Amino acid sequence: MHADSEIGHDKENQTSLDGLSDYERKVWTLEGFDELPICLSVEAAAQMLGVSRSMGYECVTDGTLGAIRIRRRLLVPRHELFRMLFQFRPPSAPV
Repeated sequence: MHADSEIGHDKENQTSLDGLSDYERKVWTLEGFDELPICLSVEAAAQMLGVSRSMGYECVTDGTLGAIRIRRRLLVPRHELFRMLFQFRPPSAPV
């Protein structure tokens, strides 16, 4: 029964990805995500998310994006980007 629900979930995800460009599909399926460094600078994480450097720091400050401090440096663990991205669903296909 569990496998059937997973298959249905995959079909649902595939349908919601129809109509996206190859680049958008790579982003929403997180292709290559495991090749990222374990931690990124806030600036690099912000760039990946498509927001400004200052918005990246605001997200860390308000807790939207988790970060760790190593001495004077703030670093965003790769899994925090993953967590943040999966709070949202891909946009619906254009009509």
